[in-house]
Amino acid sequence: MAAKARGFIPPVRLDMEDGTVDGSPVVVAQVSECDRSAKPCRVASTGKSYIRGYDGDFLLSDVEEQAFLAARKPPMFDRAPVEDATEGDLDEALVESFVVSIRRNDPEGRGRFTDRGELLRRSGVPHSGGPIPRMLDGGDGVGAAHLRYRHRHRARRQRA
Repeated sequence: MAAKARGFIPPVRLDMEDGTVDGSPVVVAQVSECDRSAKPCRVASTGKSYIRGYDGDFLLSDVEEQAFLAARKPPMFDRAPVEDATEGDLDEALVESFVVSIRRNDPEGRGRFTDRGELLRRSGVPHSGGPIPRMLDGGDGVGAAHLRYRHRHRARRQRA
């Protein structure tokens, strides 16, 4: 079943457990709904999407697919703070790269703030004592991964 779940884009999340029906052992699999930001879910081998109706599964029409795409919202999982992280855990080179990117790509929005601290606060980067968001680099994960590595490394040094 797990291999079948990985045959979708995005991969389907399954919760499985053993059960009994009429005295016979069965595997119970609960399929979690796909996150709204990733819909429509597609069969990886064909790229097709289906909608389940009362009397069966039907190929998604172009209009139905556009409705899913129009309803997408940006994923928010990367906004969760990294526990016990401080501003000192941020890689200054990545933060500066982020600031330069914002000023270049969004000069009328966040890039209009000439004060670096204000630009960072408006972008979700905290001031002293606030939570550190997982993403600071526009979505490729490099900043978040580096921050988590530095934070774990610092915690290990403190325990030693």
